[in-house]
Order: sequence, then C-alpha cells, then structure tokens
Amino acid sequence: MKRLAAWTTLEAILGCAVIAMLSSYAYYFLLLPQSWSLRDDYLFVTSWGAPGANPWQLGRDYLAGIMSTGRFQPVDVLSRVLHYGYYPVTPRAFHFSLFARACCALVATVAFLDALKLDRARILLALALLLVSQSFKEWLTTATVSETWATVFFVASLALYARGRRWLALPAFALSFCSKESFFVLCAAFPLLELGLAGSARLRQPSRWRRYAPSLASVALAAAFVVFIKTLPAKYTASLSLAKLLHAAPVLKSFVLPPVKSFGPALLLVCLGLPTSAAALSRQERALAYVGLYVVVVFTLFINAWGPFDAWFYLHLVIPFGWAFFLAALWRPRGGVFETLMALAFFAFSTVASTNGARNFHNYLAFAKTAAEAVCDDAAAMPALRAYTNCAEGGDQLTAYLRLPPERGGPSSGACARTPEIRYVGAGGTVPAEAARAPSDLVLSSRCDPFDQASLPKAARRLTFDAWTLVKIRQ
Repeated sequence: MKRLAAWTTLEAILGCAVIAMLSSYAYYFLLLPQSWSLRDDYLFVTSWGAPGANPWQLGRDYLAGIMSTGRFQPVDVLSRVLHYGYYPVTPRAFHFSLFARACCALVATVAFLDALKLDRARILLALALLLVSQSFKEWLTTATVSETWATVFFVASLALYARGRRWLALPAFALSFCSKESFFVLCAAFPLLELGLAGSARLRQPSRWRRYAPSLASVALAAAFVVFIKTLPAKYTASLSLAKLLHAAPVLKSFVLPPVKSFGPALLLVCLGLPTSAAALSRQERALAYVGLYVVVVFTLFINAWGPFDAWFYLHLVIPFGWAFFLAALWRPRGGVFETLMALAFFAFSTVASTNGARNFHNYLAFAKTAAEAVCDDAAAMPALRAYTNCAEGGDQLTAYLRLPPERGGPSSGACARTPEIRYVGAGGTVPAEAARAPSDLVLSSRCDPFDQASLPKAARRLTFDAWTLVKIRQ
C-alpha cells in the first residue's frame, strides 16, 4: 500500500492509460477468435506450415531467394523456420507471438529509460505514447515479422548500451539490421547517446578509448553491412532515391501528421512541461533527446527516400519509439489542475483510440474471411465464376486462406479448395474486361488501392462487410 500511496495523481492516470490499452489489445488480439494477417502469413502457412514440409530447407531457399533481390534477413528467416516448423501453426498462436514481442520491446524501453534515470511519470508517458500510436496496432496485426524483431533488438541494444553493457549492445544492434536491413541507418544512435552522456558519472569508463570504441564500432558494423548489401543485386532498393526528399509537402506531412493523429492531447500535456532552455536538461535527458530525434528524422527521411511514406506503413514501427524518447526527455511534470485535466483528456483519448483501432483491425481481418467465403459459396454454385480484388497482395492472401484446412485457420466448411484464384484488378482500379464475359465477384476494400466505382455495372449487387464490399456481377 505504501508503494501505491507514493504514486502521484499524474502517474496514476498514465498508469491506468497503459493498463487500459494493454487490456484492449489483449482482448481483441488474444481472447477473441483470431485471423491470419493479410500480408504474407497465409503464403507461409500453406507452404512452410504444411504437413510434411521441411521448414529448414524452405528457410534456406527463401534466404537465397531474397538475397537474389538485394535483401538479407537471416534473423527473420530463422524466426519463420521456428514459428512454422515448431510453433503451433494457428492464428491465435501467431498473434500471441506478436503480442509477446511487442511486450518485450516495451520492457526494453523501460530498461533503457530507467538506465537514464527518468522518473516514473515520464516512463509511463513513453509507454502510453507507444501503445496509442497507430504503428503499435500494426505491430499486432499487419506488420512484417522482420520489422518487429528489428525493433525489439534495436531498443534492447539501446538499453544494454545505457546500462554500461556497451560491447553487448553491438551484437544486439547487428541482430536488428539482420532482421530488417533498413535498421542499419540507426547506427549513429550510439555515438549520439555517448555524446549526450559525456561526463556522466554513472556511465563513465576508465579510459576514453573504452568509452568511445563501442559506439564507433556500431557505425563500422553498419558500414560493413552496407558494403555487403552492395554486393547483392539492387532490385529491392532500386526505388531508393534522395531526389524524392525534394518534395517538401509529403516529407513535411510525414513528420507532422503521425504524431498529431497518434498522440492527440499528449502533445499538449508535454508542451505544458517543456523546459525553459536546453541547459535545463540533464546529461541523460539530453542523450535521450538526441537519440529520439535522430530515430524520428533519419528513419522518416529514409522511408520517404524509398517511396511514399504511406506506402510503407509496415516499416513505421520504430518511429514512435523515437517520438516517445524525445517527448519523454523534454517533459517535466509539474503537477497542477490543468496538467491533471490534460492527462485525463489523454487517458480518454488513448482508451477510445486504442479500443476503436484494435476493433477496426480485428474486424478488417475477420470480415476479409467472410468476403472470401462468400466467393467460395458463389463458386460452388457457378463453376465458371471469376474473382478479383483491389488489394495488390490481397488476392494471393485471400486465395491462400480458402486453401487452408479448418484446423490451420481456414474456412470451417473445408470445401473452398477449388475456388478460383482471386486476382488483383491492377493499378487502374476498374472492372476487368473479362468480367463482362463471365459471372464475377469483386472483393473490394476501402483500405486498399482506389477503385473506380463508376466502372461497376448498375445492376451489380453489393454486399458490405465492414471495410469490405463484395460486388456480384452477373450477365
């Protein structure tokens, strides 16, 4: 009871926000019936997870295949081998692994911030900012496995470094960019952390070489990785161009909109506690601000240089960590009625946003199955049926779902294996010409590529399942 009594009102509000959001995510992504995510999961379940498959051989072949396109993700491949070869191949088990990985990143965050002597209120604020972000919901649903592992290892490497385990931080950082190659751009986080901590009695090393060598080694490690990647075919990185950063409007938008949409009243709460000057920051706070700002700026620019920011939504996972670090470093909770009211506003906002977002993601995946099974029923009645979708990757994934047996998360009837392939309509977003010559079903999603509704026949019948619409075209 004494420990509870020691909590301030502000800490209690932020702690309740963290518990409420975690509870909401646990309900929607662990307790409710689960679905495979609509990315590459279905394809791995039907091949790597098939009875009699050799996941180790498939893993070697997959690694060789992605290396032929300029990618190198051995940690991600090993994760998939273990997951589909030895872990229960069910949607619920899959989402549990995502949830557990996210919790590991949160624990590493607490360890990192605690090493930098942040107080409980600011650690809780950082956790609340991470949980309310749009990227955290994507972590639990549609983000790639490689990105989640990379984020866990990167935050863990920061925690190790801040706690004085500098040389142990290096292999952890290497594991991050061996999970997802793009994390090599974060190598300068360690020199920045060292720069900010310069003179800190807690983390001072007995010699200058021992103090700076590990941080410089992280840069050398990343440079060696880039040299290695350069020896591979440049197919995957062909679209990477610094010229895209010259388009100021989309770049500025990618910096401003995500934190405003994700954090809401928390930004006002932080503004109330901003320090009067940079000199008011401690060495630990300055180091955290350096690292947080660096992660936000460098990774956001990197994604913009690769392609449109919104096109790479599954690569955004680490960016909220940068914002959380930066804002937690600057915030100085002062108490007072207005600050308490803003904290309550953030509590209400975060609870509604996390619950609504979790429900939307859960329903999006669940109703995708409903729409696919409706196509299955139509194909059973009309063998000549053709099926299309406006989701670039969704066609393969929806088709693969219909091929799954019920015990692995497929249709409960188990009678959809002969359903025709659900094909992508193409970037044009119009009804395919073939649809005029045979009965067709269009599985359209408001979250996928734009589709010209005017191209649909007036007599077409529409069935709506949340964000999905099944359009039946009959001659």
